[in-house]
Amino acid sequence: MTRKTWDVNWIEKEILPQFELGKIISISGVGSGHINDSYRVSTETGDVFLQRINHQVFRPVNALMTNMEQLLDVMHRAGDYGYPKLIHSITGQNMIYDQPSDTYWRMTTFINGHSLANTTDPNIARQAGQAIAAFHQHTRHLDSTRFHPVIPDFHDMFWRYEQFYEACAEDVKDRLAPEIKLVDWVESMEDAMTELQADVLQHRIPIQVVHNDTKLENILFDDNQQVICLIDLDTVMPGTILYDVGDTLRTLPVNRPEDAEDLASLDISLEITTAFLEGYLAVQGDHLNAFERKWLPFAAPYMTFIMGIRFLTDYLAGDVYYKTSKEKHNLLRARNQFELVKKWIDLQPSLTGLIEEFMQKQVHSSDQR
Repeated sequence: MTRKTWDVNWIEKEILPQFELGKIISISGVGSGHINDSYRVSTETGDVFLQRINHQVFRPVNALMTNMEQLLDVMHRAGDYGYPKLIHSITGQNMIYDQPSDTYWRMTTFINGHSLANTTDPNIARQAGQAIAAFHQHTRHLDSTRFHPVIPDFHDMFWRYEQFYEACAEDVKDRLAPEIKLVDWVESMEDAMTELQADVLQHRIPIQVVHNDTKLENILFDDNQQVICLIDLDTVMPGTILYDVGDTLRTLPVNRPEDAEDLASLDISLEITTAFLEGYLAVQGDHLNAFERKWLPFAAPYMTFIMGIRFLTDYLAGDVYYKTSKEKHNLLRARNQFELVKKWIDLQPSLTGLIEEFMQKQVHSSDQR
């Protein structure tokens, strides 16, 4: 489906008058996101951030905006003023619906900052860990049932295996047979990869409000490389902190993008991994229960595997979800992620020892105080 380009003159005429703003100076597109459309609007009283919400992806738009409004209110009440403020429409709504164009729009204050696709700087990794931990600290006492699951079963491995087996059975593009060895390996990993989610379903791992998309690109930094806030809040919903930790580690310490074809060149930086975990545990370590601590080293292979099985499922289903730009793109992505899973599993003893050592240092430091 061709993506529509929204003319800035149309936006100024039809959308912006539905918000109370000063004189408009300029409108410019920002970011390169594949889901929402984002604009920086400069006015005589300051800049604002306007977004068209893609309601084909985020179908429960009202619930999504309720989640966002609750989350931002929590952050500001907690004194974390780096987060933007929601700007309501002239009728007091948290977004507007433009019926002629069948589009939804929201507006917030504009936060000056930049994001990073990757880093080799341990200090950036440590700050990322601290920022995500601070987010979890602010949300851990919230009633998660008040937050709508905008993408149900998003990180549920049982559900991802159901989709995988369905794609295998239907095999709509006759792609199964050439990849049967890889498919067999994925099947062989089912018990190991669903054990964490089993503990979630048995209420051993707490459910709280989490971000659910914590790649480094979704952390905003200032010019001094200090964290301002987490961004891209559309996936904020109930989950476990392990999803966020694992999702960050899926890309943060990895030297190659998720569609890199040279699997032999893939590498995981233990230095960057260590810095991130130290940053996270320095803030959040005392608040983890025994099962969260048990599964923390496995969060990275869990989330990496879940992306791998999603890519492979989409490949077998005929590339219906992820955009592709070359032949067998989703298969290449899947092979990449599964190779990283193997590397993460090899690192489990090191990660377990690292986390235990850091936690012991924290206890010793607390006793000294």
